[in-house]
Amino acid sequence: MKKGVTVKKYLEHLKINYRDIDLYNVSMIHPSYQNEHPELPFNNQRFEFLGDAVLDLIVSEYLFLHLKEREGELSRLRAAMVNEGALAKMARKLKIQDHLLLGRGEEGSGGRKRNSTLSDAFEAFMGALFMDLGLDAAREFFLHWFQEDIDLIRQGNGYVDYKSLLQIQAQKEGRSIRYELMESYGPPHDRRFIMGLYLDGQCVAQGEGKSKREAQRQAAKEALGEGA
Repeated sequence: MKKGVTVKKYLEHLKINYRDIDLYNVSMIHPSYQNEHPELPFNNQRFEFLGDAVLDLIVSEYLFLHLKEREGELSRLRAAMVNEGALAKMARKLKIQDHLLLGRGEEGSGGRKRNSTLSDAFEAFMGALFMDLGLDAAREFFLHWFQEDIDLIRQGNGYVDYKSLLQIQAQKEGRSIRYELMESYGPPHDRRFIMGLYLDGQCVAQGEGKSKREAQRQAAKEALGEGA
């Protein structure tokens, strides 16, 4: 691990009484690192998929139990708590970036500081924690470390998730949204993506970013009239 800090010591620092350290090791393997080390059977994408669902459940449950707002407002708050910017901030708070294994290209292009990389890594870490110790432990860990962040978001000081805001607005109006890749360019370690946003089948905005997710967010921001 970077700077000789092992995942074992990292988990001990976070006071996680782990059972299967291999789960956490895999959660730190970025796909770019596995591409350069084909002997590794896994990367952290499957844990990312799981962690995304775990975080949605934890945050949804918390909001349901602690707030009396209607469904639309709860959806807005959840979107603010689990969007890319918020999760990247949480990853930095835990210093996950110090333990990620990245490929040379991803490292050289600044992947260790990129919001999309860090948010995915945080989701993967939470997925590993859930698989190792269960939902109660994952919930306790999340609320312990991020209660202050949750309170700030509830006070209106969180990140804006334009994709979710647009989705909520479209659902209220009975309209359909889809995103379509229009163009990608650049070398493999520094790709750029241009996504089109289609509202009821008509392209109404475009967004560009270093990931498809970031480009979609920019397109949604444009569609909401917030500028590029």
